[in-house]
Amino acid sequence: MYISRYTSLLLQYNCHLLMYPYPIPPPPVPTYYADDNRIVRRYETNGRPELTGPFFVVKMGHRPGIYRARHIARRMTENFPDTTPTSWDTEEEALAWLYSPYMHELVLRNEYSIIKRVVYCHGVLQGVQSGTMGGLGCYFGQSNECNFSGPLVGTTQTKTRVAYAAVLQALKIISYRREHYLWQIRSTSAGIPKTIAQARQVWRTSQWHNSKIVPEEGKDVLEAIMTLLDRFIITVEINCLLDFGPVERQASSIHAVEKLAMDGVYEPVFYMPEGN
Repeated sequence: MYISRYTSLLLQYNCHLLMYPYPIPPPPVPTYYADDNRIVRRYETNGRPELTGPFFVVKMGHRPGIYRARHIARRMTENFPDTTPTSWDTEEEALAWLYSPYMHELVLRNEYSIIKRVVYCHGVLQGVQSGTMGGLGCYFGQSNECNFSGPLVGTTQTKTRVAYAAVLQALKIISYRREHYLWQIRSTSAGIPKTIAQARQVWRTSQWHNSKIVPEEGKDVLEAIMTLLDRFIITVEINCLLDFGPVERQASSIHAVEKLAMDGVYEPVFYMPEGN
């Protein structure tokens, strides 16, 4: 079957991206080291001096990679409650751990193998005196390193913005994983997947500015979702969790992602360290 290189399909409420049907090698993983209180990335592999440990691996975080400074590695894992930097004596061991499989994943299987990875995403509002704060939660599985709990920057948010932002955060984490699996994103907001699928059809066309098709509320976050989807070479489905049967069957995952989102309201806002 021929799959066009830039084909986009709208199938019910699914947002499918069928891009390159073959995998590409992962990008080079930078090693970071402390030099005069700066963090410098190194991609070179030839002609450099041999580095000695420890090497601190951030398997999942705001910037996954290998670090030489422990405090920077810890900083990168903020808002990821189930991941901590691990220390290794050699760079080879660190790379092996960085590319090792993730544990305790939510998956869909057929009789032969795993066919899709699943992530739940949820956005929540918490009213405070100065405005309305938002929290985001992404749940990949019990104690999974990819689980996310963090705030939405800004003191005045809406339900639509936090729902979009939760999907965007899930897409970012999927892109950080450096894999080529099929994914299914399950949103707790019923209308968001349909809106994303409709917006995908008119993305980068003159109709994008038609407010009847693409709502103005949260449009900046929706644009970020569209831009990130353009970079995917794998199939990503974005659905409402209600499309997958009774809520009771998904109760544990729904409870977990809601807790991550509620806790995320008051989590610290991550800022990239200077020099990165």
